[in-house]
Amino acid sequence: LTRERNLHADQRYDTTILMEKDGAQYTWEIALPAGTYSVRVVAGDAQYYNGSYHITAEGQAFLDGTPSSADHFVDVTKTVSVTDGRLTLANGAGSVLSRICFVEIMR
Repeated sequence: LTRERNLHADQRYDTTILMEKDGAQYTWEIALPAGTYSVRVVAGDAQYYNGSYHITAEGQAFLDGTPSSADHFVDVTKTVSVTDGRLTLANGAGSVLSRICFVEIMR
């Protein structure tokens, strides 16, 4: 589920992809050749700062953070190994209202 807020000057921060809604859990995937990548995930919502974001990449803890009124976004860059032909982002344990604004992938 995606949303556009029309509140932020930078379009990347103005969109959000819900990782969960009404008890349903969602994953985000993109096809990639096996290899090691630098992955940047920015989680958050230009309109809301509720929730506690816990996102995994390839089944490993990746992003843990809580937005605030001063900063609606949690920004993390880490190295991720892809072995199955796709990068998978999913909710981690304890996640509440996780949402992704954008993902950047560099080889």
